[in-house]
Amino acid sequence: MTKLQRLLILGICAIGLGGTPILADAAVARIPGLSSAQNEEFDRTTEAIRQSVELTEQRRFEEARSLAEEAFVTRGNLLGIEHPEVLSALSNIANIYYAEGDYGSAAALYDRVVMVTATNFVALGPESPNRRQAAIDSNRVFRAAAEPYIALQDYENAIELYKVALSVQEEALGTSHPEVADTLEEFAAVYRVQGDDAAALLLEERALSIRQPGAEN
Repeated sequence: MTKLQRLLILGICAIGLGGTPILADAAVARIPGLSSAQNEEFDRTTEAIRQSVELTEQRRFEEARSLAEEAFVTRGNLLGIEHPEVLSALSNIANIYYAEGDYGSAAALYDRVVMVTATNFVALGPESPNRRQAAIDSNRVFRAAAEPYIALQDYENAIELYKVALSVQEEALGTSHPEVADTLEEFAAVYRVQGDDAAALLLEERALSIRQPGAEN
């Protein structure tokens, strides 16, 4: 991850949230602005991605990647690289590399997803009606992007991503939501494997306080 990417990510916390969801719903059947023929082409990419997930589960990685890459290129041509559906397709390719054990390639692709996600947040103001859902979906993106770095034992980048994931989630759900506790526990686990037990303990204590009866949701 480059210095520019780090600055863009950290800029989310200062500028605020907004925009459209980052992770798109695979069940979306029609995309506004596309013709009927283009929507049919998009629907074929949805099926290709579904098949690529099944092939990945069967450990048929080369076939899965071929379908996933074709779907990504087609969606990019139809919608442009910043569209949530295109980012979702790119994340799918990253997931295939991760499942295959190629963590470096997975991290590189997730860096691209993170870069566009962060740029979109910086460009959009905090008053969007989609703000809450965008934050929830972005949290998932940043947490997923941290996984290859954890596998590579690159804890510095993983921790940066978790900091932003936690920030956007707290913005959307509040600081005492049970899902925030989930993120805190995952974040603490990164500090544990890094050997920073003190930082891990602070996060674990926060998570425990959320899960205690009487905590506000």
